[in-house]
Amino acid sequence: MPLGGIGTGLLVESHMGRPTKVEGNPDHPASLGATDAFAQASILGLYDPDRSQVVSSAGEIRPWSAFVTALRRRPRSERESGGAGVRILTETVTSPTLAAQLRASARGLSERALGPVGSARPRRRDDRGADGAFGAAADAQYRFAAADVVLALDADFLASGPGHVRYAP
Repeated sequence: MPLGGIGTGLLVESHMGRPTKVEGNPDHPASLGATDAFAQASILGLYDPDRSQVVSSAGEIRPWSAFVTALRRRPRSERESGGAGVRILTETVTSPTLAAQLRASARGLSERALGPVGSARPRRRDDRGADGAFGAAADAQYRFAAADVVLALDADFLASGPGHVRYAP
């Protein structure tokens, strides 16, 4: 579940296609199996009876494999132009796994074919120190268990930001 451009791993139980319970994913480093109020409330947005349940083309219901086949069999003009007329539109993707899958799907297409894949969270000025030290964008991961005292000035690390669910007692 994205919140502020950062993903938190959740497990959702459903019955008859309707989500009924949200839990934190114990294998996800941002939550370690915990949830917060935002994660619990996300269940309200998961079920939408008006959401399309099938893939359709020209008003006809088609299997997912038909979409994949049609994408792979792009017209010759699209192949020659590197898929300049093809667009895959998504929300901002912060999941490394989903981003890799989307890039693999768009392989051979123009760079403009793929919608916004990247972080929704703008880089702050104080991020530049980590960028310089590690040679790439990096977020801090704190080990509060190793501290005797934590002084947080103008930072509520237990209520917001990356890993806030993980850091809460």
